[in-house]
Amino acid sequence: LAALHRVLQQASGGGAELDTERLEALPETAFVNVICQALGLETVEKQGLLEAPGPEERAERLLELLNFQLASTDPAGGSTSVH
Repeated sequence: LAALHRVLQQASGGGAELDTERLEALPETAFVNVICQALGLETVEKQGLLEAPGPEERAERLLELLNFQLASTDPAGGSTSVH
């Protein structure tokens, strides 16, 4: 949830709120599926999540995507990646 919250804050410029109580109340599989659907991911990223063999693998891939997104942008929205 922490990574999801940071991604949401970066995407909204700090103005978005996350209803953590409702999300935490969801069964794990439903939680992962809701987050996968709600995020504005690229088609190839969504396809990778859909192709995960099960919910645990999907959750791991989702966390990797969230962490990658956090690592590739700074709070001001600029890229911090080095080419």
